[in-house]
Amino acid sequence: MKLSFVTPDAELADKGIEKPFGEPIDGLQAYLRIGYAGNDAFRNKLAKLSKNAQEQTAGRELPDGAFRKLQRRAMVGTILLGWRNWEEDDSTPEKRHWIEETNGNGKIHEANADRLLSIPLVFDYVNAVSGQLESFKKEDDAATSAAIKSGAEVEPAVGK
Repeated sequence: MKLSFVTPDAELADKGIEKPFGEPIDGLQAYLRIGYAGNDAFRNKLAKLSKNAQEQTAGRELPDGAFRKLQRRAMVGTILLGWRNWEEDDSTPEKRHWIEETNGNGKIHEANADRLLSIPLVFDYVNAVSGQLESFKKEDDAATSAAIKSGAEVEPAVGK
């Protein structure tokens, strides 16, 4: 088996993929831009946050829910990379109150990203999509990976 069959496309893994979330409301579809869970930035951020938490608890076991909170904080800007068409609850079709994606300096608005990820349904969706290797493959590689997974015979690519 070629390693490329089980390796995400580096550009897609880092820049993320845009996925629709839920059903359109008032004609607008909400989207999330999600990076690959195996990226170095996420792993490094999670390791640093985990180490800090362990130091603060003097090596004791983390309280219930603490690891999920650490994971959520590590996902901000490393796995949850952006969104569009997310509104505050007081929005109306006549007057939209968008949840800001960036904080004015071009970087992700961490507090708003954390707000979105604090919603269990959003967290679970982002977590699931970020771990799906097939989502981070180029079209031809994804089709080959799916065929291998299903047990189908796959012709070797000539010239690759």
